[in-house]
Amino acid sequence: MAPDLDFLVELKGKLFAWRYHRVALHGVPIALVLGGVIAGAAALSPARVAGLPLLAAVSLLAVLSHLVLDAVTSFGTSLLFPLSEQRFSTRTHFIFDPVVLATLLSGLALQRPALALAACGAYGVLCWLIREAVTGSVERSLAAAGIDVTGLSLEPRPFAPLRWLAVASAGDQYLLANWSPLGIGPWSATQSGRGSSAEAAARRHPLLLAFLATCDFPRFESRQLPGGAGLVVEDAKWWVEPPLRPLAFHALLDADGVPREVRQGRMFARGPVGPPEEPPMRRLEPMPAR
Repeated sequence: MAPDLDFLVELKGKLFAWRYHRVALHGVPIALVLGGVIAGAAALSPARVAGLPLLAAVSLLAVLSHLVLDAVTSFGTSLLFPLSEQRFSTRTHFIFDPVVLATLLSGLALQRPALALAACGAYGVLCWLIREAVTGSVERSLAAAGIDVTGLSLEPRPFAPLRWLAVASAGDQYLLANWSPLGIGPWSATQSGRGSSAEAAARRHPLLLAFLATCDFPRFESRQLPGGAGLVVEDAKWWVEPPLRPLAFHALLDADGVPREVRQGRMFARGPVGPPEEPPMRRLEPMPAR
């Protein structure tokens, strides 16, 4: 769990949390140093039970396993930090995967860690294969409907791999649809707000910039909020179950259109993030799975 110590940057504020969590101690170069420090501390312990080479190997593999488990989630991980802040992700698991957690805990409880790791590895491969198959199905559905998209991603939802959220970029809007073994649900369209005054305002605030660095499908919306004119900034891939809103930032604007107060919405809050009522998403005709 050592790499997650970078969450302590949140003590300095939300800006540092979004800028450095899953970044500062999650790069492979730094993780190798971190594993070495842990091994050195273990070697100096009076309770030392193994030689330094074995302690180093175990510590390094343990720290790297944390990075691997984070990199399979849809949030991604900056594996090359400090050389690069690019996030890597297989997009095969939601941020919290109860199957992986239960498997690993069972392996510890039953003293079968190798079996648990093998099962998690097989499950990860299965999720990736299913994601590839679902992606192909969604692409064929879009092509059959004559919809041109510039980007498409399958985002795992809770209890994937049987539930996915398809997010496609089409001009100035996003198309979203749920996939399950029963097929692809109806597609809905929502404006992305890219290139708008709302996006320009969002990019004038450091906290929103740090959040946007993690976004794959950023969405900007001007909104009248309690206290005055404002804007909403979010990532369409976190629309777990609209109107369930897992993550959104809303900001009040000053007279010059600069965000003066930015607040992070509650995780998994239902309904709009502020008045007026949430503009209804335009529902498209259902597309059959192929």
